[in-house]
Amino acid sequence: PLSSASDAAFQDHRLEAAFSYSYTPGVAELLESLGATLLVSTYQAGKLAVLRSFGGRLSLLLRTFDKAMGLAVGPDRLAVGTNHQVW
Repeated sequence: PLSSASDAAFQDHRLEAAFSYSYTPGVAELLESLGATLLVSTYQAGKLAVLRSFGGRLSLLLRTFDKAMGLAVGPDRLAVGTNHQVW
């Protein structure tokens, strides 16, 4: 069992580090040519994935939310809808 909140955070970090993904090279090329970033929310895993092209390769940033249910985008802002609130 975990002995403290910091141990729990460390355990969560280790679980995040175990995540892996694969992609076709065309995805990075497409995002780069469009000058776009792709955001994907995952309800069951509670993740927000941010994908962009960086140096001709796909870059992935993951953030954890309590049931990330959806996204709304405006000209200068982003909202993430979760189980009980909007960020």
